[in-house]
Amino acid sequence: MHEDPKDRDTDSNREKGPAGVEEPDTDSDPGEEIEEKGEPFDGNFA
Repeated sequence: MHEDPKDRDTDSNREKGPAGVEEPDTDSDPGEEIEEKGEPFDGNFA
């Protein structure tokens, strides 16, 4: 999945909060958020 450098730059900036803190993009991969909480995840999310 190749995106334009401009799009990539915007994506990186969006992941950082207003304080410059890197926040996980839960919208992009909700499964990751669930795994972090210790919940069982098969990978069937939809």
